[in-house]
Amino acid sequence: MHKDELDISQLRTDGSHYAVAIFTLPYYLELPNDNYGIRVKLSSKELVVQAILRQMEAHIIDVAKKPVDQYSSQYYSTVSVYIPIRFNDSSLHSNFSKIESAVFDNHEKYRNIGIQAVNRLILIYRHLTGEFDIRPITGFKDFSLAILFNKNSPQDSTSQLEAYGKNYYKTESIVRFTTDLPSFMIEELRKKLLTVTPISLVDELLLNAYYYLNEGNVRLAVIEAETAFEIGITHP
Repeated sequence: MHKDELDISQLRTDGSHYAVAIFTLPYYLELPNDNYGIRVKLSSKELVVQAILRQMEAHIIDVAKKPVDQYSSQYYSTVSVYIPIRFNDSSLHSNFSKIESAVFDNHEKYRNIGIQAVNRLILIYRHLTGEFDIRPITGFKDFSLAILFNKNSPQDSTSQLEAYGKNYYKTESIVRFTTDLPSFMIEELRKKLLTVTPISLVDELLLNAYYYLNEGNVRLAVIEAETAFEIGITHP
């Protein structure tokens, strides 16, 4: 994998190395192709990662593998989550083998950080737009993981990056369009992404109710709506 295969045009480099977890979403998010800072909560600290969203058009060969029906489009979204890597021991900064081991030997850790960031993006997008059919991802077996190795010294605020990567699985997704998001809503999304404030449980349950109703599952729709009502009146 070469650097040009990753979208670093929107990356705000700060002298770090980066582990990059790359996912193809089963949803098309109608957001600008841009960099979104996301604060994620880890077991011992909080970390701000950078998620670069890209809207992609499926190649003809992809369409041949998975025909497009009347509810689908030939577009999908990929999210590359750039996770900064720093060492307390500055002598390790230029040790590529140590960095390679730290990332690829712990690919589950970086996959999970990436999923947490992607889900935060999906949850806030869902909350702001009311698009009930867009739901959090419970797991990603299909993803790619890359290292952006910074060849500059850690004291240098810029990054001279070299990319190395592994594809754990090949991912394909072709899904339907959503609606354009107004600029004020995009700004609200950016602000919320940089907090760890939970999404309103009542709103989430009501969106789930719409989702289940749309899927024809009336029983679950009623359960989610009743739960939302009970929480709403007991915790106004």
